[in-house]
This record gives sequence, structure tokens and C-alpha cells, in this order.
Amino acid sequence: MNRAMIPAAAATLLAAMGLSGLPPAAIAQEGSGVEAFRAADANGDRLVTLDEFQAVRTGRFNSRDRNQDGFLSRDDLGGIAGRFAAGGAERRLAEIDLDGDSRISRREFFHQGQLLFEAADANHDGAVSHAEIAALSR
Repeated sequence: MNRAMIPAAAATLLAAMGLSGLPPAAIAQEGSGVEAFRAADANGDRLVTLDEFQAVRTGRFNSRDRNQDGFLSRDDLGGIAGRFAAGGAERRLAEIDLDGDSRISRREFFHQGQLLFEAADANHDGAVSHAEIAALSR
């Protein structure tokens, strides 16, 4: 992931933790980021592991997959798609759709999650701290 994409990655990382649709500036605010981080930190150790992160993403995927077909389509995304398009995230959605079928499979969704997690895990210790997320937002 190139350096220019890191602020977008931070926004997407936190969006995946429960703050979808917020611009990076809003996510960088102390309250928003801390709440999302705490929600993802299932065991309360002040670190988010890949398993904790993907568990949150599983819930987000399942709640968005309205027809439970294992894919996220524009219909599944509803109003979120409009907010993403307005925020310039249409291109990011297209990047997630690796096979170009205009929908996001579970595999594509979790692959993107792993890439985002790896970008956030600056010290490569297998866990993301709030400080690492805050650093991405700068």
C-alpha cells in the first residue's frame, strides 16, 4: 500500500470498526476513533488483533449482506454507497472488487481487511494500538 493511500486506509480501517461514512478528519477526532477502537478490542487489552478486527468486519459484512448471498452489492450497501461516492470512495470500492463483478465477496472483503490491518500495524507485532491508528490519520 503506497504512502498516499494511508489516510484513506485509516478511514477505512476505522470505518470497518463501526464508523463507516465518516471522512478522515472526523475519524481523527479523539472521541470517534477511541470508541471504534474500544469496540473492536474484544478482550480489553488496548490492542486490536487481526482476529478481533476481522470479527468486527464479519459483523459488518453480515449486517450489510441483506439477502445473505455472501456478496455485498449496491443494493446491500444502500445509503452507504451514496455516502461513499460523495466521499470519493467509489474508486476504493472498485479496488476491493478484485474480480470486477460489481459486488464484493466475503473473500474480497476479508482480503481488504487484512491489507488494511497490515498497513495499520506499523511495528508488525500482530496487533494495532490506538496510537498506530491515530498515526495513520495524520
